[in-house]
Amino acid sequence: MGQVDGFAADEVDNAIAQIEVTLTPLIQRMADLGYGPIWEDDLPEMTAWFARIKARPSFATTFYANTNVSEKYPQFFTDGA
Repeated sequence: MGQVDGFAADEVDNAIAQIEVTLTPLIQRMADLGYGPIWEDDLPEMTAWFARIKARPSFATTFYANTNVSEKYPQFFTDGA
């Protein structure tokens, strides 16, 4: 994935994978709760990263139907109107 001084490429890739595993549930929950606009406009790299994460088959397996708070309790969420 990348090169960082003092680290082998596989060490960098492993660290990035660990970070993604740690952050994906947090970012997914934030997006589910309606906080996506915090990064969508100002952080295009993060928006693109999250789109790639959501495109993975493992994402659909992990965050299956009714695992989102907004799906389970839709009465607490509005469409912004």
